[in-house]
Amino acid sequence: MDVPYPWMGRIRQSIISRPIEDMEARILGQISALAPRFSVPRGATVAIGCSSRGIKNYAKIISAVINGLKSAGYQPWLFPAMGSH
Repeated sequence: MDVPYPWMGRIRQSIISRPIEDMEARILGQISALAPRFSVPRGATVAIGCSSRGIKNYAKIISAVINGLKSAGYQPWLFPAMGSH
């Protein structure tokens, strides 16, 4: 079956990395600021999707999210959230 490929073009992506000072404190602060607006009741189990991509300091990020959700009164649960590869 002869199916033509769609037109494809080249793109260029430039990613600028800006380190975040005290990332863990920043994440905890963001969660505590947002938690009062969550529609999920405190004490509920909250799923956190974790990927397999090479994100710098990923373990620290996830750890801070877990700690932030626990301190907001939730029970975090991790699950793999990977694309099909």
